[in-house]
Amino acid sequence: MSATSVELFDSLTDAQILERLRDIEAARRELEQRECAIIAQVSTRSLAFVHGCKSTVDFARALLTIGAVDAARRLKLADAVTPRRSPTGELLPAEHEDVAAAFAAGAISGAAAVTIAQTVKLSRQLWEDYPALEAQLESRLLRGLRRVEEAQLLLGTGAGGQMLGLMTAATSQGLTVPLSGQALLDGIQAAAAALTAAGPGYVATGVVLNPSDWIAAQRSQPSLAMASSGLWGLQAAASIAMPVGNFLVGAFDVGCQLYDREDAHVEIADENMDDFVKDLLTARAEERLALAIYTPAAFRKAA
Repeated sequence: MSATSVELFDSLTDAQILERLRDIEAARRELEQRECAIIAQVSTRSLAFVHGCKSTVDFARALLTIGAVDAARRLKLADAVTPRRSPTGELLPAEHEDVAAAFAAGAISGAAAVTIAQTVKLSRQLWEDYPALEAQLESRLLRGLRRVEEAQLLLGTGAGGQMLGLMTAATSQGLTVPLSGQALLDGIQAAAAALTAAGPGYVATGVVLNPSDWIAAQRSQPSLAMASSGLWGLQAAASIAMPVGNFLVGAFDVGCQLYDREDAHVEIADENMDDFVKDLLTARAEERLALAIYTPAAFRKAA
């Protein structure tokens, strides 16, 4: 970047800087949509094989000078959000229609949809000798999956295959954490008020707290315990993924939407790594989700 460019940006106001950043993200998502449509054409026309490559991933790697993981990710995204062709040439909807619609509208980026998974290994003999283990294992795996999911929805960095979490996108109140007692409650009230002042439509609807902070708040103010589901009209949710002494206040109804690409399910296989040789099974719980954060300004955190 040239010195002239830096000087140009130095002259912009804070609001102009944020507006430029939003414009860049919108342009990036539009380019990503076009790339998916073109990649779909590359696959449909079998251009990889026409040019002597054994796979479309290898072709994309050589053509775009990118890594195999990046090439595979782009192809997988194109397969998920682009209309398909049947063997007879009939145009079919995208594999994941709801996600494709959100992607086409620019509501989510290609990196927003991720596969969240939990795995555990067990011996084949144990699995065959105790049929009741199946229900117990499935229950425990799905509970673990929910914990990982919560952490991603709140704290995901948006990089390395993670979701962009709400805490990552939220505006900081600039408070010193961890907060406790009355300072925590005051911070939540201030965040709700700041949302209302931010613009029309930003009315706080909920707050996310660590369970220990929620219990402490109820103990400090008996009136909160009586209205055990909320704080001053805000729907309260307790999550162990939320760091102690922090919080998230948001206009959840207008600020974000969760797309469930594939229901949570459990699969058992003996084809992972050397499982067959060691007579082991791998149980895997998996769910595919996409979190669209429409307006990051609709969320506030302590810090």
